[in-house]
Amino acid sequence: MESNLNLHHVCIRVSNLRKSEVFYQGFLGLEKLREFTVAAEDAQTLLNISQECHFMDFAAGPGRLEIFTTTGAMPLPAPGNHFCLALTNREKLLQRLIEANITVRETMREGRQIVFIHDPDNNVLELKETDA
Repeated sequence: MESNLNLHHVCIRVSNLRKSEVFYQGFLGLEKLREFTVAAEDAQTLLNISQECHFMDFAAGPGRLEIFTTTGAMPLPAPGNHFCLALTNREKLLQRLIEANITVRETMREGRQIVFIHDPDNNVLELKETDA
């Protein structure tokens, strides 16, 4: 079956936009594209969240990473859920993460070194080195 589908963005909940902005833009080097707010009524209709949501978009290659926060409590990330960012030079990024005391877990898969880290809200990110 032929498909014209491409992943546009991944959206995750965070507890603090500014703290997460430092992580995703400062440590990972993603370009911040915009910030926006979704009113509670629209958030209820679109996301089944009955509170105002504040969003931030980052460029991540051809796709985007979207993070959001709400004013009230929401569940923690489900165990096992994660997303993967591809990179071509992991050593420079790993050094920055280690200097920032961010725990780095590494393993081999498909003949390549795979790195897993957690953001400030315990969301899991996989960092997979790809060919340039």
